[in-house]
Amino acid sequence: MTDVPMRALRQAEAEDWLVIKALLVESALPVEDLGPDQLDGFLIAEEGSDVIGLIGLQIHGDIGLLRSLAVATAARHAGVGGKLVEALESASKAAGVTELWLLTIDAERFFERHGFQMMARESAPPGIQQTSEFSDLCPDTAFLMQKCLS
Repeated sequence: MTDVPMRALRQAEAEDWLVIKALLVESALPVEDLGPDQLDGFLIAEEGSDVIGLIGLQIHGDIGLLRSLAVATAARHAGVGGKLVEALESASKAAGVTELWLLTIDAERFFERHGFQMMARESAPPGIQQTSEFSDLCPDTAFLMQKCLS
């Protein structure tokens, strides 16, 4: 893996909302169910004062929904996404999450390399099925993936 240009990884704050929203929109990821007061569980990767990546976690009991992994165009292919996934998995375990789920339209190979497996859509646990990402924001053609953390 190449050197990751990321120097800081931190919890997102309400003041980060505009830059988070811009990166999500640039990455063609949904923002309709997010706002400055809904960033608990989001981590931000920074290089200097620039946000170069982000990832979010929504917890439903002992199950987590990994959402909104986005890396700025200039920082892609440098390992930032992988570092964000690793950090989210660590935070998930610390929060008592035993399995992570996600929906993706076009990043299934990336997530397979990080240990996620394809799952049938009907196998999603109720907590995941009730999220707006599962029920409204992601198309039915999105890949459902899961990874056990225990």
